[in-house]
Amino acid sequence: MLSQIRARPKIFLATALLTAVAVIAHAFTATPVYRGSVKMMSRENDAGGGGALQNILGQFGGLAAMAGISFGSVNQQESIAWLKSRALFTVFANEQNLIPILFRDKWDAASGRWRVDLKTPPTMDDAWAMFDGAFAGSTMTPRPG
Repeated sequence: MLSQIRARPKIFLATALLTAVAVIAHAFTATPVYRGSVKMMSRENDAGGGGALQNILGQFGGLAAMAGISFGSVNQQESIAWLKSRALFTVFANEQNLIPILFRDKWDAASGRWRVDLKTPPTMDDAWAMFDGAFAGSTMTPRPG
C-alpha cells in the first residue's frame, strides 16, 4: 500500500484534501445534536439503620471530621441536589416569569414583548444555562443544626 501512495502522491493528497474539506463542511452544516443531563442521587430506605451510603459515611465520618470535611446527612445532600436541579428551576422560572427578568436587556418592558431586533427570543434552555453557569463554581455545604 505504501508503494501505491508513493507511486501516485497527487491522488493520495487530493483524496486526503477532499476528505478534510468534506468533514469540515459537514461539521458546519450538520444539525446540532442536543445533550440532556440528569443529576441524580440515590435514596436509601431510612428504616433499619439507614442505607449503604449512610453506613459508609458513618464509617468514615469521624476520620473526615478530623480532616475538616463534612459530608452532611443523606437528606441534606438530597435537598441540595433538588435545589440545584433543572426541574425545580423550570417550575420556579415559569411560576415567577423569570425569563424576562434574567434577560432584561432583550426584553422591552414598555410593550411587554421581546425586542423586535432579536432573531430568536431566549428560551428556558438559555435561562437554565445562565443559572447553572452562575452557580457552577459555587458549593453548597449544609450547616450543622
